[in-house]
Amino acid sequence: MKRFSSHKPSKIRVRIFFGILTCLVCVFALVLTADPERRFGFLRDATRRQGVRQILSDIEFVRRSENGAVTSGIDATFETFQMLGTATDGCAHTCGAIPTEDACLTLQDSWIISPKDPQSGTEEQTGYAVNRTASGRMEVVACHSERTREIRLRR
Repeated sequence: MKRFSSHKPSKIRVRIFFGILTCLVCVFALVLTADPERRFGFLRDATRRQGVRQILSDIEFVRRSENGAVTSGIDATFETFQMLGTATDGCAHTCGAIPTEDACLTLQDSWIISPKDPQSGTEEQTGYAVNRTASGRMEVVACHSERTREIRLRR
């Protein structure tokens, strides 16, 4: 009776195994690299959502710490938003279809830290705008969303 102490795979089986493995790696690489601009757009929109949340949380923090007073500089014009930034003009045309005032709102002297849009934000025009609604609620919007229709948060 013949006993096999070890089973060695044949050369053809090894080649088939590595061929299948190579095909799987190629498919996986194609899936990961397919349409990178779309994937980066989703990542930038996630960063914009985080920025909108941060600005609104900072505004609420200042409002609570000052016994309900609205952050200085945020106007009571309900129809238009105010772009955050240091520019004195040119902010009215940078927020898409959202109506904004011509001068940006500078909040450097308050607790609010203005993040910049990951793709087009600068110190002069951050890419985020704020508004106080008729009911006194604060609203923040990201002006340049890519993969979602609008990034807006209201409290």
